[in-house]
Amino acid sequence: MQKYKLEIMLAVVNEGEAELVQKVLDNNGIEHSFVCMAKGTANSQIENLFSFGIMEKEIVSFIVSSSESKVLFKKLYEELFKNDEHKGLLLTMPLNAISSDLFQNLGF
Repeated sequence: MQKYKLEIMLAVVNEGEAELVQKVLDNNGIEHSFVCMAKGTANSQIENLFSFGIMEKEIVSFIVSSSESKVLFKKLYEELFKNDEHKGLLLTMPLNAISSDLFQNLGF
């Protein structure tokens, strides 16, 4: 069995901006992502630190190889967050295990 190094990436963006994230993903060959609604609960000091003025959020999550995550992280930053037009938070976490059904459905 071949081992893959996978990561889950999360993009937390203001409500209505998940489509912008998905467009970048589509343009980079990522076909599967999951969007869920969220509501920020940070206090005003943390909101100011991260420039989160809107409490309603969307979280876009997707699974990629470790090598893809570095490229995607940079592309998402450059296309969405670098110019301060959009505010958000990007993070990645390594995956230690994944269901074989999910693994096959994602095309790995």
